[in-house]
Amino acid sequence: MIQIMDILDVVIASIQTPNSQSEIHTKTIKSETTYYRRFAAILDILFRDTLFDISDGEQTSQITKEIMARNSKAFSSAKYSESVIGRRIDLMIRSSGIELSTSEWKRKGAVKGAGRRQQIKNVRGNKSILKYLLSLPVMDSDRQKVFCLGLDFIGKIFMFYSVTI
Repeated sequence: MIQIMDILDVVIASIQTPNSQSEIHTKTIKSETTYYRRFAAILDILFRDTLFDISDGEQTSQITKEIMARNSKAFSSAKYSESVIGRRIDLMIRSSGIELSTSEWKRKGAVKGAGRRQQIKNVRGNKSILKYLLSLPVMDSDRQKVFCLGLDFIGKIFMFYSVTI
């Protein structure tokens, strides 16, 4: 998997948008979707004919929804916990219906605080996924091998990380 990420690093760095030079010299900034589309096309190729399913389009993570509902019941009113929705995710990787990883995008030039909040949200979401994966019947000898990979993008710059126990 690390080799794949190395390949993606090279490919993403070389992606040129049709107006990339004008983007440098003007205040025209491409949207989050512009960067996402290019990367998602690469993922579609990498995960073709595998057991992995790539879901996108600001969907809701069921795992984070369940954790938020549990926390809401424990620390606030029952009425609030009935209306809890999970965190919205730009891209999620699943296998056999099980959430495995989340990734988030922000456009180049996004407010610094927004990018940081996105990273924190994404790490917390992937930590929730890891916690769920570890609740499945996993042999003790394999627990240390369970991890969750995440990606955060701001324009063409990305952070790749692993959440482990």
